[in-house]
Amino acid sequence: MTEVVFLPDSETQERDPAITHESVLIHVNAVIVSASSVRRSINGWLLWEVGERLSAGSPELIVGSDLLWRIPVRWTSPTQGVLAERVCDVYANAADASLINADAKKQEIHEQVERYARALLSTNP
Repeated sequence: MTEVVFLPDSETQERDPAITHESVLIHVNAVIVSASSVRRSINGWLLWEVGERLSAGSPELIVGSDLLWRIPVRWTSPTQGVLAERVCDVYANAADASLINADAKKQEIHEQVERYARALLSTNP
């Protein structure tokens, strides 16, 4: 478990009370799945379990009580490219790339793509 304790520099505050922000550097020591590996894994899941015109965007590492990858799901078209850059986000465990709440995310993706498709149809009669 990683514990972070922040001790502000009270001397700096006393010298200049106008300072309203602090700079923080946090060091986490963990072995995680690479961003490219988790992206490939999510792309496979999207293709086999969700739909063929979906792809994983660039993963972002989320550091909290757990280490998670947040991966945006993109909706694409073979003729028009990316139709929606971020349909929703899926989350994967950074240690083993296991998808979190896969069934619920699958349903959410279908609902969001349907919503985007209706919006696209209404703008292109």
